[in-house]
Order: sequence, then structure tokens, then C-alpha cells
Amino acid sequence: MTTKAIPNYRIGNDLPISLIVDDTATPMTAGNTTVTLYEPYGYPVSIAWSIVGNRVSGTFLGKDQKRTGLYTVKVVINNGLPGMVTRDMQLFRLVAHSWEADAEPAGGEDVSDDSVAGDSSSDSSE
Repeated sequence: MTTKAIPNYRIGNDLPISLIVDDTATPMTAGNTTVTLYEPYGYPVSIAWSIVGNRVSGTFLGKDQKRTGLYTVKVVINNGLPGMVTRDMQLFRLVAHSWEADAEPAGGEDVSDDSVAGDSSSDSSE
């Protein structure tokens, strides 16, 4: 089993997010796919997501970041319909101070380009 290191980012910075959902036979569209970012206490965070092919993208604006801690994302395709697929992962951790951060996101550099898949390397249910 492999585990991916979860990056730490300083709270208050705009964070571009890009995910690839690569293990579903069901095509993703804006009409059949729900993407939700969750803050550390499990509350959803409002983000405008775009879906192109199997890539989901959005930006978590620094002005909207209220809590430090671990953030997760959940992608649901065909909710309640045949072929329903749910994937989730631990995405990043917001920290209070710059010296706690692993890196600062550069303009145009995505927070994550990892696959959101059902394997143990990206499934947050473990």
C-alpha cells in the first residue's frame, strides 16, 4: 500500500485545484457530476468547479479560507442512477504560518494533479 504525502499550504493564498478522475467508465459532465470540497470539520466549501473530460478544476480563494487543517474532496458521478461512482481523497492541509507550509502555490500551479481513484493511495476512507 502506498500513501501520498499531503501537502501543507499557508492559509490565505488562492489555491488552484485540478483533479483527474481516471477509473470510471461513466463520462463526467457538469450535469451528472457533483464535486465537493470539505473543510476540517466536515462542512462543505463553496467552489465553482469546471469539468473537462476526466479533469475537475477549481480555485479555493484565500479570502474564503476560514480554518486550518485537513481538506478533503468528494466526486460523485450519476448520483442515485445506474453507474453511480463516488471517489474521495485527502487533498491538502491549510496551516497557520508560512514556515509550516511545504510550498507556496505559484500562479497557475495546481495544488493537486493526482488521480481521484478507488485505490488505497488516494482513498480517504482509510
